[in-house]
Amino acid sequence: MWTKFFLAAAILWVGAWPVAAAEARTEFYVDNHGWHSGIIVPRAAIPCGAWPPGVVERDFAGCAYLELGWGDRKFYLAKKPGVLLALGAALVPGPSVLHIAGFGPELAHAHAWSEVVAVPCTHAELAGLCRDLGRSFDTDARGRVGRIGSGLYGRRSGFYPARGSYWIGNTCNNWTAREMRAGGLPADTSVFGAFTSGQVVAQARRMHTPKH
Repeated sequence: MWTKFFLAAAILWVGAWPVAAAEARTEFYVDNHGWHSGIIVPRAAIPCGAWPPGVVERDFAGCAYLELGWGDRKFYLAKKPGVLLALGAALVPGPSVLHIAGFGPELAHAHAWSEVVAVPCTHAELAGLCRDLGRSFDTDARGRVGRIGSGLYGRRSGFYPARGSYWIGNTCNNWTAREMRAGGLPADTSVFGAFTSGQVVAQARRMHTPKH
């Protein structure tokens, strides 16, 4: 009887292993634009209804990947941001904005000028990350959001109102780290643990590197 029990358990374990292995093969990306960091997710991985209506299916229809960056609204939307505006954004908490850009399947070519790190995760972790990204939008009472400006990369990019106040104690890099944590990954979200984009990308790189 025990032989049959252990044989059945072994069959179940072996049968479940490929499923678990396949679950771990998906990924998202963390990018570094110098001072600024952001998150790139596959558009197809965003759960239905996780983002405000129209953003995924209308504004970025046909895009394979979506990049999101969070930052100070005045500085991000300014045509010629200067030192004074940067200091004001850092020292005085102000409204924030999301910048979203859509890219095709050749992500490496789209971001050749920036450092991009792939972060392996499960499908459940990626779905959790995408849902939390959706909660970054500052929606109206009906759960809708409108584009408030043209983006930095032409037609397939735009600005959207976001939740939260930007200042030196809550920067785009802290936001990126919090989004990784929201996906279930062990990111350091503290002010000084994710103060620079280099620190955030270093965290992503450690998650990317297999542990022996």
